[in-house]
Amino acid sequence: MSFEKTTLQGDCDFWKEQRCGRITGANVYKICHLKESTSPDNTLKGLLGYCPLPPERQPMQFAWGHEKEESAVDLYCKKLKEVHNELHVAASSLIIDPEFSHLGSSPDRIGVCQCCGKRVV
Repeated sequence: MSFEKTTLQGDCDFWKEQRCGRITGANVYKICHLKESTSPDNTLKGLLGYCPLPPERQPMQFAWGHEKEESAVDLYCKKLKEVHNELHVAASSLIIDPEFSHLGSSPDRIGVCQCCGKRVV
């Protein structure tokens, strides 16, 4: 799968399709924090993409975070460039474990600097 095909992440249908059925960091968090009152069947349906949340039902925090993401990255870079040599931050995409293809991750950005190497942003 091409890295570039999923760089737009949430704005990309291919990214959404590729995440269906994969165990990602967000899914692990959801599973580890399930309440006893939460239906495991509904959780599984969500993980498999059977019941995607339509935009009108998404929490307003999603839209706010999406709207503010670029300014947050700009501020992050401004602050960290003062203490990290040659810091470069780039958009990321869906990263699939080559050995265990059911595992994946979608970091927002990948940062690279001379002093610390590669990091998830």
